[in-house]
Amino acid sequence: MKQAEELNEPLLELLTNHNLVMILGPGGVGKTTVSACLGVKAAAMGKDVRLLTIDPAKRLADALGIGRDVSEQNLGVPHASGTLTASTLDRNEALDRLISRKAGNDKEIRTIVNNRFYKHLSGTLAGVHEYVAIEEVEHLCEAGEQDLLIVDTPPSTEALSFLDAPRKLEAVLNEPVFKTAVNLYSTAGRFSLFGMKAAGMAFRAFSTLLGSAFLRELMEFLAAFKQMFKGFEETASLSAKRFGAPDTTIVLVTGPGPTGVEETWHLAGELQNRGLNLAMVIVNRLMPRFLEPCPDKDLRQELSSLFEQHTIGSTALTRLSKALSENQALLSSIAVTQRDTLKNLVEKLSCPVISLPETRDPNGSIGALYRLVQSAEEVVK
Repeated sequence: MKQAEELNEPLLELLTNHNLVMILGPGGVGKTTVSACLGVKAAAMGKDVRLLTIDPAKRLADALGIGRDVSEQNLGVPHASGTLTASTLDRNEALDRLISRKAGNDKEIRTIVNNRFYKHLSGTLAGVHEYVAIEEVEHLCEAGEQDLLIVDTPPSTEALSFLDAPRKLEAVLNEPVFKTAVNLYSTAGRFSLFGMKAAGMAFRAFSTLLGSAFLRELMEFLAAFKQMFKGFEETASLSAKRFGAPDTTIVLVTGPGPTGVEETWHLAGELQNRGLNLAMVIVNRLMPRFLEPCPDKDLRQELSSLFEQHTIGSTALTRLSKALSENQALLSSIAVTQRDTLKNLVEKLSCPVISLPETRDPNGSIGALYRLVQSAEEVVK
């Protein structure tokens, strides 16, 4: 394996100087593969790494070759002095753990977790996944059992909701009028007319911020757990600060096509508007550069010597030579086009742009992930 010093410099800085790295990007560009690559490399560098996916699709299991029913697994990285633990966020299990941490005693925990209303909310309430995700990230950071936490997020829109969740919840939970409305609502009863009227002020004040449907469900959720209100406030406040801290950063992953590049530029602007740190953009599956096309005559000679032990007619050899030449020309054209597309992105962004090549290595191999991240190159202006 290469030494850490031989790794691309921006990637080395990323893995050395941060405690929390969140991976964002459009769907289908390989965020999970990139997350796994970074985790494998950091472990090889001697870091104790936890790789957490909050994407309900749970593609991390495929990328690392672990079973989809496994919520946590320690992975062996050959010749690594660090460790790599991969885990997936199971919303219901994580919500139960949240209740266990926030509730006052075992009796309160059993009362809440076994309540049918709680079970219904845990599966249907809008915003639960985002809140549980920030709780899990904050808990792991506070526990400090890893040197580096890498968070693999859902596609862009959902990932932005996750990043916005601490700020939105903190704003709502700190409002006295909201607390008063929740207390009145829960006291009067979930379905009573008085409860609805008492909550009306909060509905009007915050429906623009969160949406009326989300706010109604959130109030019901908080009313059921109002004894844990302070704990929710603390987590929202801590997470909002942590997401903007110097040792927390974001990596945007995109593909080399025009659509992916355009969305990446949009996402970079959204992060800037939120005051969040963007470490770099990683362009995944970039077509490698090809050597200059081999002259047709030379190619036929090479093929002839290659097949000298087999019977192959000159006509077949000519067709094969032509097909290979055309294929090389096509792939070379794609490689040039992709790099031309990236020029605008590189010129607009102030952060490094790193490329990972298109590869035939299968997912599910630690070695393949390591080789991929070692092949990273910086896209220069």
